[in-house]
Amino acid sequence: MPMNNAVLVIIGSFTAGLLVAYSLRPIAIKWGVTDKPGKRKLHVGDVPLIGGPLILFVTFMGSLLLSVEFPLGAFIAGSLVVLLGVFDDKYDVPASPKFFLQVAIACLLISIDSAHIVDIGIYQKDFANPANQILHFGLAVLAIVIGVNAVNLIDGIDGLAASIVLVILINANLAFVVSGQSVPKDILLHSALLAGALCSFLAFNLSLIDGKKIFLGDSGSMLIGLLITSMLINISQTPSSSSGITIPASLCLWLTALPMTDMLVTFMKRILNGKSPFSPDRGHLHHRLKDIGLSKWHILIVILTASAIIFWGGAAITFQFGETASLIAYGVYMVSYAIFINALDRAQAKAD
Repeated sequence: MPMNNAVLVIIGSFTAGLLVAYSLRPIAIKWGVTDKPGKRKLHVGDVPLIGGPLILFVTFMGSLLLSVEFPLGAFIAGSLVVLLGVFDDKYDVPASPKFFLQVAIACLLISIDSAHIVDIGIYQKDFANPANQILHFGLAVLAIVIGVNAVNLIDGIDGLAASIVLVILINANLAFVVSGQSVPKDILLHSALLAGALCSFLAFNLSLIDGKKIFLGDSGSMLIGLLITSMLINISQTPSSSSGITIPASLCLWLTALPMTDMLVTFMKRILNGKSPFSPDRGHLHHRLKDIGLSKWHILIVILTASAIIFWGGAAITFQFGETASLIAYGVYMVSYAIFINALDRAQAKAD
């Protein structure tokens, strides 16, 4: 598919997203699906939480209009995640039932789309054995639930979750080019649709359109986490890819490295402190950067730049030395990240 066609799709998706956002804002305000200021939320006034419905509508309708194959399971699961998120945004669903509902939705997606993980980068032949089908299914569930929550939990400042998914989309498509392959048409179109929808959301969320601010809400952050994880499974697992063209499986870890590691390290620290991993605090990377005095825009730039650098560093290792070296390097990166976070904690403690 020519790149200029993808640009047109992005423009169309962006325009549609603007129109949908204008239409949904008064409905969300009327129904009370808004984010209210509080101790941990310092915005002014009630802000509509319409990111999920906006992105779901634009990507699905765009797929229908462009006659692009839209994975049925991803659409059904996405719809359910948006419903769960809207309900959570309005009534604040407790963490445990929300987690189990996420697992159930992930199981549904995998069952419909056959989105199993049969390749982890090493021991490909043995791991892909049909006898390991339960393991293939379980890993896919784990990946989707982690992806949904990693994006949801990094959504702590304006524009961060949507922007980091944009970076992942760009890097995922470039990974095909770097590996000497053309980007599959369905992947490029879905990426363009999602990118345009995210950009339309960001126009409102970053106050580029004055007085019309909106938030992703749980419906939006969980949806884009689900969509991007489903796409990464699709492009890295041969049986799930309609094109038969894939990228190395270990690259998916590097594509999502920063949000995933931020979530896992934060969860581990909470557990070690005797708290629930889902208990809210100021332990995420964006909170720490804010605490040392960085502005919202500086935090956004630092995290997005770091995400891109981490991916391309991992990609260089993968393409140059293979997936075994890539997985070892990823383990080193995770340990290094945890050490870096501890260093920030100590510096903050001394400052206090």
